[in-house]
Amino acid sequence: MIDRIRLNGAVAMLAALAALPGCGGRQAPASTQLDGTLWMQQSAEYWAIATQTYEAARQQLDRALGDPKWTAALEQSGDYGGLPPAVILDVDDTVLESTTYTAQRLLAGDGYTYETWKDYIMEHGSRPVPGALEFCRYAAEKGVAIFYVTNNREELTQAIGAALRAHGFPVAADDGNVLTRTDVRDKAPRRKRVADGHRVLLLLGDDGNDFATDLGYGSRDERASAVRKHAHRWGRSWFMLPNPMYGSWASAIYSGTAPEGEEETLEAKLNSLDLK
Repeated sequence: MIDRIRLNGAVAMLAALAALPGCGGRQAPASTQLDGTLWMQQSAEYWAIATQTYEAARQQLDRALGDPKWTAALEQSGDYGGLPPAVILDVDDTVLESTTYTAQRLLAGDGYTYETWKDYIMEHGSRPVPGALEFCRYAAEKGVAIFYVTNNREELTQAIGAALRAHGFPVAADDGNVLTRTDVRDKAPRRKRVADGHRVLLLLGDDGNDFATDLGYGSRDERASAVRKHAHRWGRSWFMLPNPMYGSWASAIYSGTAPEGEEETLEAKLNSLDLK
């Protein structure tokens, strides 16, 4: 726990940054989103990490195709060895990056709203994550079905399908392989839907919920324990993309409930710093 004097000074400094023209936002913290967005847009390191992740996934795909006992889905059960192969990918910041949306909101100073996000999706504002398009095309050429499992709302299914299709991603004519959220945010039921008819070779995402329920929810300690429990899957059948802008990691810092306002948010984050 950081001491109160140091905490107050740090909060004041970061809050001042957030108050700069164009850096505010109703859904703070703008200061964190600014750094995360810049890193994903401008750093060679992000491009390298995304590219090497998809290259490693491509190599593992070849191995998985040759092993009928191989599955990446915890929801897979029964005699699945003869099922057609598939991979499951998240959409936002896994196959299509959303940094341009965040950048627009930072400069507008009004943060995330569903209506602005919906407009962004409708306008196909995203672009492919490095390596994602090449991987999906490679998988499709190998006869592997591609399923995009996203927590965007169901009304955006066609728009997401159109955005993916515009960039050349394999998408069914009826958008049937784009599985959006209809009720719960937990993706396990939708992974099971895929696993009921396909042998799931790989999972790719930028959030714990893209892989397992116990990774997407819970406290920091619970999520860390889940990562260790599934250690044998990382880099083999599960592949994580980096996302410092948003995600379950941030919710865990706030114990599931985001504080109100920039100052309270910054204080919660500073209190979460490990000093030893």
